[in-house]
Amino acid sequence: MRRRSAILEALELLREVAPTLTLAQIVTFLHIADEDEAVPMIDLQRRTETSAVQAWRNVQALTALGLV
Repeated sequence: MRRRSAILEALELLREVAPTLTLAQIVTFLHIADEDEAVPMIDLQRRTETSAVQAWRNVQALTALGLV
């Protein structure tokens, strides 16, 4: 039997904790979680290829859920 991907397992756990997350919010979360220090908003915007407003909204949604 094939071993499950750690990434897929992590995404499934994330979906259990916060089932309403959008794909953009998940991508934002992954970029934040991949760093040891805070990611400046301008860097987050560039990495996620979103507007400043959308990056801010994604961070706000993640904050409201207690994920960041």
